[in-house]
Amino acid sequence: MIKFIFSIIIALSIISSCTPISLNKKESDADVVDQHPLPPKGMDEFMRYIGDNFHYSEEMINNQITGLVEISFVVEKDGSISDVKVTKDLGFSTGEEGIRLIKEYGNWTPGYQKGKPVRVAYTLPIRLNLMDTSEA
Repeated sequence: MIKFIFSIIIALSIISSCTPISLNKKESDADVVDQHPLPPKGMDEFMRYIGDNFHYSEEMINNQITGLVEISFVVEKDGSISDVKVTKDLGFSTGEEGIRLIKEYGNWTPGYQKGKPVRVAYTLPIRLNLMDTSEA
């Protein structure tokens, strides 16, 4: 019997990879967010959601796809998600699956800068690790 192990590492990297987007080029504090955007049920639940809902296609399994997929997106001032795109892909529809998960998850609590909601760009790294743990 073959068992596949799937791991996702996003905890620290998602927090450190968010950047406010300033629509006003004159703002000098555009790289400071007082409060980061958060998924509605918190970061732990979001990580669990990604891990539980990432669907490996038969093609991904047959090719034992392993590596890092990166999905970038913007959390808007109202918490909605926009501009979802693949910034690093492993092929075999891994990027499309990451996009599906982000779009289906729903709105976040927006980020704040100086007490006002701001647009914040995120890059979500998803580490895929398929390992055959069957015994010969």
